[in-house]
Amino acid sequence: MPDREARGGTLIVGDDFAGSYVARKFGRRGATIVSPENFMLFTPMLPEAASGTLELRHVVVPIRVMCPHSDLVLGRAVAHDGGGRCVQVETEETVFWIRYDNLVVAGGAVARTLPIPGLADHALGFKSLSDAIHLRNHVLTRLEVAATVSAKTHRRRELTFVFVGAGYAGVEALAELADLVRDASTVVWTAGVKANPFVAELGLPLDDRGRVRVDGTLRVEGTEHVWALGDCAAVPNAATPGRVDPPTSQHALRQAKRLARNVAGEMRPFRYRTLGEVATLGRYKGIANVFGFPIKGFLGWWVTRTYHLYQPPLLSRKLRVVTDWTVALFFRRDIAELGVLEHPRRLGD
Repeated sequence: MPDREARGGTLIVGDDFAGSYVARKFGRRGATIVSPENFMLFTPMLPEAASGTLELRHVVVPIRVMCPHSDLVLGRAVAHDGGGRCVQVETEETVFWIRYDNLVVAGGAVARTLPIPGLADHALGFKSLSDAIHLRNHVLTRLEVAATVSAKTHRRRELTFVFVGAGYAGVEALAELADLVRDASTVVWTAGVKANPFVAELGLPLDDRGRVRVDGTLRVEGTEHVWALGDCAAVPNAATPGRVDPPTSQHALRQAKRLARNVAGEMRPFRYRTLGEVATLGRYKGIANVFGFPIKGFLGWWVTRTYHLYQPPLLSRKLRVVTDWTVALFFRRDIAELGVLEHPRRLGD
C-alpha cells in the first residue's frame, strides 16, 4: 500500500525546470513534486552567474514560491510500480511510496562525457549552479596565481582556458569569462548533454540515447497515465515532422504548457515552431536569429537579454535580474573569489 497520495493526483519527478512549469500551470489543482533541490535553476542565465554579472541566487527560483499550490518532497525517485501507479521516493530520512493518477517525468539532462583519459579528473563541468560557482572561483584563483609567478610559460599556462563544446552553454560561458579574464590549462567540458540516467530506473521505454519515448501528446509510449517532457524525453513536434525537440528552454516551456492541458483533458498533439535562437557573447555583444532575421552586436545582446528576462517566473526574480544587469552597466564585474564557500571550516579550526 502507498504511504501517501500525490496532491491533485499528479506526481512530478525530477529536477528539470520543465516539471516545475507543469506544476505552475496546474494552478490551484496542485501536484506533488519530487526533486533533490528546493529550487528551479534557470539555465540560460547560468553563464552570467558564473562571470559575476548576475548574483547566483537570482538565477534560481524557490519551487515552493513558484508553485504555491503544490507539495514539494526533497528527495529522488528510486523505483516505479506501473501497475500500482506508485513511485518509491528516497529522502534523507526515509523511503516511502507515493501513489499517483498521472506521473510526469521531468528528469532533465546531465553532462554528456566521452571516454577520454583524464577528463573526469581534470576537466570542469558546466551544468549546475555548483558548477558555475566552482568555475568562477577556479578562474579567479588562476588569475591570482598568474599575478604572482615570474616565469612566462607558467603564467601562460595559468591564463589558458579551453572550452570543449560549441553549444549555447559553451559559447555563452566562454564569452562571459573571456570578458572576465581577457586572455584565453583549465578545461571546461560543455560538449552537449544526455538524458538523466535516473529515468532508466523507472522502467520506462527509452530510445537509443536514453531518452523517454513519448507520443505526440507527451504521453509515454505504451502507458495511459505516465507523461514525460524536457531534456529527458524524445518529444515529437507536429510542427517539425520526423524530428524530436532539441534540449532548449523555449521548447521545454511550451511542452510544459501543452502537457498540463493534456493531463487536464484538453488532449492535443504538441506543436511549436521555434521563435529563433539567441546567445550572448559577453558584455554588449550577442547574436540572435529571430523569425529568420539575423541580429548581432549590441542589438543582438539586447534581444537575447530581453528574451531571457521574459522566461523566468515571478516578478520578484525578474526585478532582481534587471537590477543586477543595471548595476553591471556602470560598474566592473565583482572579482571576489569565494572558494571558501565550497569548503567551510570546521568549528575549532
